[in-house]
Amino acid sequence: MKNNEMESFESCDGVVTLPVTFGKASDGEIAVRDLARLPHLLIGGVTGSGKSGFLHSLVCSLVQNHSPEQVRFVLMDTKCVEFYLYEKLPHLYSPVVRETESCIATLKHIEAEMDRRITLFGERGCRSIAEYNKNDKGEKLPFLIVIVDEFSDFMFDDVRESFEFTASRIAALGRTAGIHLVMATSRTDTRVVSGVLKANIPGRLAFKVVQKIDSLTLLDEFGAEELLRRGDALLKDCNGELVRLQVPYVSDEAITRIVESAVVRYPGRQFADGIVSASAEKEDYESMYARALNLVRTTRRASTSWLQRKLDIGYTDAAHVLSLLEERGIIGPANDKGQREILIEDS
Repeated sequence: MKNNEMESFESCDGVVTLPVTFGKASDGEIAVRDLARLPHLLIGGVTGSGKSGFLHSLVCSLVQNHSPEQVRFVLMDTKCVEFYLYEKLPHLYSPVVRETESCIATLKHIEAEMDRRITLFGERGCRSIAEYNKNDKGEKLPFLIVIVDEFSDFMFDDVRESFEFTASRIAALGRTAGIHLVMATSRTDTRVVSGVLKANIPGRLAFKVVQKIDSLTLLDEFGAEELLRRGDALLKDCNGELVRLQVPYVSDEAITRIVESAVVRYPGRQFADGIVSASAEKEDYESMYARALNLVRTTRRASTSWLQRKLDIGYTDAAHVLSLLEERGIIGPANDKGQREILIEDS
């Protein structure tokens, strides 16, 4: 990559760093926004309204304009149907993440990478990724685009607290580190689109919703309930401007061609090491199991997030220990409220 290309890419003063085409506005103008300035995006709308189509267009738009050294993606898809076409994309920071537990572990890895970058910037006297890449003569840091499709899967039961805290912290501090969150959901009630997330994610893209209250929850104003389906949307950027637009559509065939072209242009790119590892803790599972067993026996409680806090271990380790407790007859399976029966007698 040429030096002048990198300088243009890094500059945030008067230069669009991560241009994303959001669609065509009602006045016929093409709506382009800089994801680096948004700096995060919350997307909501009913099934079939156009959310997934926009996510595909966002990825394809950035892939065609930036190399893997400039932009990397973390794609989370618990529905296991949306991002399979990107399996070989050289811009991926990790393989497409589909398991709930792996998604949480990956998000925590991104949080740790964010902290590492911020510490690195402080040591070099830089205030942003643009300054660091411009002044550092070594390896350049890529922007990380974290896309979570249907994040409502993480806003219930044991994983809610861990997901909401980590996502909110990344949203609050990620811009400086060059990390940007894009999260989509078909559920736009207050339990999913929480005030904590909204406070840190100013960019909103609303597709068709069922009720006025859903529009108010997502956009802080009415209007999304009157939208049509199939890509009709309202964009609210960080300036509070509301624009109605038709988002782009990218077919599966076009996505395949774009990915294949990227593979040819950037062969041999590797994923980041260890991003989908269970957690950083090295403690033996049997040792953690023994501690958890004693805790469950004395307190008569058992949940992943609770074990995580009490044992001071990672989320994935806590989930694994909880599975061991169930397999060995210590606790029962989770009921419809996420609660578990304690089967072992009190000590």
